[in-house]
Amino acid sequence: MASQTTPLTVNSNSTASGSGDTNLQTQIRFMSPVNSTVWWLPTVANGQSTQVLPQDVGNDTVTFVKGLTVNLNSLGGTAYNVTLTGKIRDKMSGESNFNGLVIYQQT
Repeated sequence: MASQTTPLTVNSNSTASGSGDTNLQTQIRFMSPVNSTVWWLPTVANGQSTQVLPQDVGNDTVTFVKGLTVNLNSLGGTAYNVTLTGKIRDKMSGESNFNGLVIYQQT
């Protein structure tokens, strides 16, 4: 499956890749600088639909804040999406609050 990239803040983004299997396994890379260092690498699937960041991670510019959550949402059949909820702090753009931002979608 093709990966899908989502800009999150000025200095961070995520790239999510679905496996294409019936388990809907999807791995997400949270990166800063953009498309560079991976700070969190959660995987969600039917059996583990939610992953929560256990502690703050990041660099001098971007902090992925403890409690950042990714959730797999089945939409029926093989259709699903992965959403992001929580906070990311970026020294350039301030604190960003996400509430169900779709960072991956499979139809």
